[in-house]
Amino acid sequence: MFNKKRAPKPQEHEQIAQYFQEYKDQKFLVGTYKDLKKIGEARNEKFQHLKGGINGKAEFTVRHHVGTQANNRHFIAHDIHPDAGVSILIPKIWHESFVHTANKYKFNNLREALFWSIRDLRNCALRIPDSTLQNEVRQDLNTALLEVIRLNKVHFSEYLQKNLTK
Repeated sequence: MFNKKRAPKPQEHEQIAQYFQEYKDQKFLVGTYKDLKKIGEARNEKFQHLKGGINGKAEFTVRHHVGTQANNRHFIAHDIHPDAGVSILIPKIWHESFVHTANKYKFNNLREALFWSIRDLRNCALRIPDSTLQNEVRQDLNTALLEVIRLNKVHFSEYLQKNLTK
């Protein structure tokens, strides 16, 4: 369901729609923060003509640590580099304002932080006023988020079980 409070400006909506049309079969890519770097850079290069339209920022696609890096530091050993964190490529406009509410809370474990971050990402799709595109984006996002959960289980399973910070 479309949420007017989360609605982007018409220009932003047009650019997000164009972006998702271009990457129709790969709207959201999941991997480690490091692995997604070159892919994100290539997408930014391709959409260079849109850069000025999203709040004047230099990027259109960004990598987002799911579970948020700020919270991960509380639950995962300090010797794990941020580049190893499970991440997803998303439009920068979503990253700027809508996916970091988890940074404001203290969680008991990585699992709680991860699922709060997933909730924030799922809510981003509600910003899309075109119901057909919104449903398509939500389906693809849900698939990507299942991969996020799987990768977190693979890389950080011991931290998902713990109820205490390190």
